[in-house]
Amino acid sequence: SLPRTPSLPFPKTFARGREAGALLEGGAVSRTSAESAGVGGSHAGENAKLSKTPVADTSSTELSSASSPSGKYGNRDSISAKVFGRGGMGARGKGGESFSPEKFLLPSPGDSTQPPALASQPVIRAVSLTKKFGTFVAAHDITFEVQPGRIFGLLGPNGAGKSTTFRMLCGLSRPTEGECFVAGMNLLTAGGAARAKLGYMAQKFSLYGELTVQQNMRLMADLYGLERGRVKPRIEQLVEALDLETFRDVRAFNLPLGQKQRLAMACATLHEPPVLFLDEPTSGVDPRTRREFWKHINAMTQNGVAVLVTTHFMEEAEYCDEIALVFQGGIIARGTPDELKGKAPGAAKNGGAADMTLEEAFIAYIEEVQRKGGHA
Repeated sequence: SLPRTPSLPFPKTFARGREAGALLEGGAVSRTSAESAGVGGSHAGENAKLSKTPVADTSSTELSSASSPSGKYGNRDSISAKVFGRGGMGARGKGGESFSPEKFLLPSPGDSTQPPALASQPVIRAVSLTKKFGTFVAAHDITFEVQPGRIFGLLGPNGAGKSTTFRMLCGLSRPTEGECFVAGMNLLTAGGAARAKLGYMAQKFSLYGELTVQQNMRLMADLYGLERGRVKPRIEQLVEALDLETFRDVRAFNLPLGQKQRLAMACATLHEPPVLFLDEPTSGVDPRTRREFWKHINAMTQNGVAVLVTTHFMEEAEYCDEIALVFQGGIIARGTPDELKGKAPGAAKNGGAADMTLEEAFIAYIEEVQRKGGHA
């Protein structure tokens, strides 16, 4: 059994199974918190309920095509060698060995592999998502798809509608109109079964500060309904891959910010989800930690995980295979980073994508929208 801390008793009984997602009785966590934790490991404390847009679609292929990843560093098969060196992704695991991408999301013992038929299907689909709060439209007509092994970024300023869209796709907020699908399941009808297919890492650290790293991970493994035989090897795998060994018995509130982020990532991926949602994952961390964090994200995509990330860091957006620029609740442009820069208003006059930064391109798209009427 899990050790107890003096100030925060552990729950007596867990609801086994991924669809339960809540503590039955005597728990240290409220039912609402536990249900939210079922959505993703790092979201344990979050409350689960909280006119068409002209889009400059700069994609060179159809939305549903399964083209090769083509982000900042080209095909993802060559990312490790080109960016992080030939010794894998470069992070150091227990004992100082080089971190290899294959270690991060290898199937746990007894885990089944994904059916080949699903490999080419989009694992995230947003179809005309709209969210209204009274007369205020927070997001409208949001449509996109994400294929396995790709990183899709929602880029925009604060208040643009990124988080609203994100929450709808996580099943934390019901859309006023439209549909959202994860791993082929409709979030509006499949409920817990669909949410069990995704991992969620919130912008704000939301795990239990009084629990140690290992206690947090074991708690989340129980909430996810992992089979008992899988829990220990999966935790050991993630502790080694994310270099958390020396912090195993440290309480979460005593961790440095970078280690808190690693713990949140570990908890969000304990159940090996095919879909990972990251809400401003590196907000507040130093550049070195941010770079290491993206190494781990790239490692997961090499194993076929689809990643949806929100960010306002332009340098982070360059890591994405595809980006949707979000402004005033709508998508105003979509494409790869180079496509967005090359087709931005005024790019041709200024030498094209080679001489334009993504930030300059984003500003150009916003100014174009405002010139045409002031709304997305």
